[in-house]
Amino acid sequence: LAECNYNYLVYLAFYAELEAEYGNMEEAKRALLDLGGFRDTFIRLAGERFPEVVFPADNRDFPVLEPRFSLSHYILAYELLERAGVLTEPEKALIQEYAVSGANQAFTFLDWGTHNRAVMRAVNLTLAARAFPGHPNAGIWRQAARNIMRDNRGAWSIEDTPNYFPLWLHDMILYAELTGREDELDLTKMRYYLDMLVKLFNPLGYVCDFGDDVPGINMVQTAVLEWGAARFRVPEMRYVAQAMFRKFRLDGVQEEAALRGIGRLLNAARWTDESIAPRPPKRESGEVLDDLVGKKLLFQRPDGGRFLLLNYRDVGDYGYLT
Repeated sequence: LAECNYNYLVYLAFYAELEAEYGNMEEAKRALLDLGGFRDTFIRLAGERFPEVVFPADNRDFPVLEPRFSLSHYILAYELLERAGVLTEPEKALIQEYAVSGANQAFTFLDWGTHNRAVMRAVNLTLAARAFPGHPNAGIWRQAARNIMRDNRGAWSIEDTPNYFPLWLHDMILYAELTGREDELDLTKMRYYLDMLVKLFNPLGYVCDFGDDVPGINMVQTAVLEWGAARFRVPEMRYVAQAMFRKFRLDGVQEEAALRGIGRLLNAARWTDESIAPRPPKRESGEVLDDLVGKKLLFQRPDGGRFLLLNYRDVGDYGYLT
């Protein structure tokens, strides 16, 4: 199953809980449980194509979830269904087997440093420990997550792209929520990156693409801007988040892109503070925040008729160790 389907499972389970719709819960449960069938199919097809590869004699040792992009959605959907009381003990055991296969796989290639995949992994490992506290590896998962987050607290992201540093922010927020350390989010860097998103909001209705990003709406940006507007009481952040959400709805998007955004939209809704009235940001030319981390210049007219971004951030030795 693709990552977007797990986003959808979280939505499906959440909506089922909200509306007490048992039918939707059954659909979500079936999708969670069906994962093992894909494992058998993959081993058969991969064995035919790569006969030199030796797979485990016991298929249960073969991971069915990768430990970065999918695991959190899978576990969150499980927790919602478990809370609703629709899972039997054998079903819980099977789902735990699948989730644990993803969590343990993190240790075969452990991301570290100040970038989105590392913080995603910390969130996933923490969620696995919360969902399955009795598992013998729960303590190891928590410790690995703490080690990863030690790199990221108080440091700058090494990623210069609005496709990735919002993911980094998003999971920094989730990790703080999971561990009860939300006081650590009042950091200069959190406000800095959110202000950067606001300043780079262009007349076409989305945040400028640079680095390896592509033009268009990003629901992760919407989610973190809603969080920032509520946390720092900034109406301009709410304006940009709302504007991007309206464009997301009006323009229409591919189904896969919509499904990928659902999990983040749920967080956007959860973090939204309706008491903050949106206010459009001023369009001003000049340096985007600074010439050390941001390294961007904007040339624009106040009416939005002209907009030019210069990204002069060189590769250099920034983030070299990571």
